[in-house]
Amino acid sequence: MTTVKYSYDNNNTTSVKFMIGKQEWYFEGFSRAGLKTSIICPMINTIFDAGELSPLAAAQDNMLISHGHMDHLGSLHFAHSSRKLNNNMKQRIVVMPDQCIMPFKHISAAFSEMNCGRNSGIIRPMEHMVNTTILASEKITSYDNMMELINTGSYCVKSILMEHKVKSFGYIVYMKSNRLKPEYIQLSGKEIKQLKETVGCITYTHYTPLLAYTGDTSINGLHQNPELFTIPILIMECTGFSKEDHVTTKKGGHIHWDELIENIALFKNQKIILFHFSQQYKKMEDIMPFIESAPVDFLEKIIFFM
Repeated sequence: MTTVKYSYDNNNTTSVKFMIGKQEWYFEGFSRAGLKTSIICPMINTIFDAGELSPLAAAQDNMLISHGHMDHLGSLHFAHSSRKLNNNMKQRIVVMPDQCIMPFKHISAAFSEMNCGRNSGIIRPMEHMVNTTILASEKITSYDNMMELINTGSYCVKSILMEHKVKSFGYIVYMKSNRLKPEYIQLSGKEIKQLKETVGCITYTHYTPLLAYTGDTSINGLHQNPELFTIPILIMECTGFSKEDHVTTKKGGHIHWDELIENIALFKNQKIILFHFSQQYKKMEDIMPFIESAPVDFLEKIIFFM
């Protein structure tokens, strides 16, 4: 059972709750193209993009930023400053494209100066990054250098380069676990215990993909990262629906609903959360005429983060 509370009747906050197997998932936030996008997943203590700040968003210790457009990054400095003002000393990790890091440090430092009422002639950005680790998305693009999400237990994240007007990254979150090596699977519990005493390590690290976030991208971004079609939960942008939208979505490096239908056979995901709709689509009623002819089994996968 999927429960969705839409933004237009829920104080500009959309929330989604559903089950995948025995695991309940909950997402909250808001997304509208060119306006603001933030999608929060409290289960993994993570926010995807920071175009809007809410108390729940500010509380997340892991912030994964896709790119530098203001509707995806515009509240990041506020999130950092609010934590500083509230004396929240917990460690936070922010991941973003390398080209965004220095501008963010300057913006955050400038706001910190204003918040403290100082009239500083020299703003020193590094002094305002206390308890915040900033990592370039480019540093975690493979299994070998994945980043462990902090304060979550055993979750890791990998960045994937997408296709947009500017450099933009998506993110895949994995659950990390130790599994018995294949050659020992048939052994009994007693034999495994004895083997551990003589051999030592008889397990290997296994990464189970849980969810993926595309950020802003064209459909080519998915084709260039085919793993996205297999992730249980895919959070994917979809900006346009009408025939007229084809030109603007292609020019802007975005996805059109028709492109999903054209590639429908590729989507093996259990749930697909669509976000980043054009501002002309304010309610589900505005979208319905364009999606009602889609196959029912595909529509059952789709959650509109309206």
